[in-house]
Amino acid sequence: MTRRQIQTSRIFWWGVALSGTIIVLGLLAPVLAPFNPWKVTGQPFEPPSLIHILGTNDAGQDILSELFYGGRTSVLISLSVAVLSMALALIVGVVAGMFSLADKFLMRLIDAFLAVPALLLFLLVSVHVPLNSPRLIFLLSLMFWPYPARMIRSQVLSTRNRKYIEAARGFGASMGYMTFRHLVPELYPVLFTGFLTRLRSAVFIEAGLAFLGVSDPTVKSWGTMLHFARQYLYLGRWANWILPVAGSIFCVVLGYTLIGQSIQGMLIRGEA
Repeated sequence: MTRRQIQTSRIFWWGVALSGTIIVLGLLAPVLAPFNPWKVTGQPFEPPSLIHILGTNDAGQDILSELFYGGRTSVLISLSVAVLSMALALIVGVVAGMFSLADKFLMRLIDAFLAVPALLLFLLVSVHVPLNSPRLIFLLSLMFWPYPARMIRSQVLSTRNRKYIEAARGFGASMGYMTFRHLVPELYPVLFTGFLTRLRSAVFIEAGLAFLGVSDPTVKSWGTMLHFARQYLYLGRWANWILPVAGSIFCVVLGYTLIGQSIQGMLIRGEA
């Protein structure tokens, strides 16, 4: 994967444009939102106007401001989950691949996590404690790390016996030096595609859980907007309330997917 390949990939840049636009709008929500999304700024169910571009919701809150802040929540949660889960996967995968004694235990631990139904875990937790953003990030990270950890372990197992690794070991290189100097660079494709996959999945699952009413209803997110909007479908408010949220989720997920597919295609062509 070279810089030239990235520069000439239209799919890559379409993905960057789609996901990047949503991310920037979400991160700049305090600046771009015309109103405080938690304050009542109009009458309930106002139609779109110059003051409220997307109208107001059932509580008289500005829908456009909710959309910006909902994107901020989804972006921050997905980024946190992707970073934490891939960091944990990297640690476990490298340790399992480099140390045979820890390999068996860690692989059984991965199997145990993969056997747990994620939705059941979220429902059980939400019954006993409120599923706020930090708890949601923690649980999603716990559920997302096993599969990339297994892929990283496989890559480490195929890399650790190469001649340059053995040469570095013969010259007395420490385990830390060999890991960060030789092993981790070989893992960049796995780490990057795994990171994008975790981003995409976190956005979709967070929205789905909020839509089901499992997450914190006081937090502005795309899922909570859909959760409350679906109760008023009979009023015909789907065009200015539901479509912008669904379109935002679609764009950011599609953007991550296009970036991941374009990079995977570049890697395959490069290896061929």
